[in-house]
Amino acid sequence: MQERTHSTSPAAPQRTALAATVRTALGFPHQAGPLQRLGETERKVRVWSIHELNAAYLRVGGLVTAAALDAPPGRTWLKVAVTAYIPGVGACQAFASWEPTAEPLGFGLDVVRLAAGPEIAAVRVAELHRQAAADYTAAADTRARAERTWARSTV
Repeated sequence: MQERTHSTSPAAPQRTALAATVRTALGFPHQAGPLQRLGETERKVRVWSIHELNAAYLRVGGLVTAAALDAPPGRTWLKVAVTAYIPGVGACQAFASWEPTAEPLGFGLDVVRLAAGPEIAAVRVAELHRQAAADYTAAADTRARAERTWARSTV
């Protein structure tokens, strides 16, 4: 009887020398991949946070772009990408998904400040409006408390 070996788990992705070189140059030498289901190729690497993407940008430089992604109503997701030239390899790209309301400190990162495109500006304006609304609400609450205190003290 012939024994069958059948695994229900997917096989680990085969990492080529090119993929290893790209990941090492971007600062992610131990990252698995490329994972096609995440949009990766040998020259295209997905990182898990905007902070990791910023570290890759600071390491290799390059062109930074941003594009809107499909998101549920009331939420904004952006795909921020760094395209860099790596000597001996050529053009490569690292990218990350970013939700500004969940990670507002991302606005201070170089990779976000340098991103070309109206998406970042629109998200930044929306974030500033949200902050202003919160400030106005807090100021109104403070004023109402002060008026109540003043009204009690004059009685």
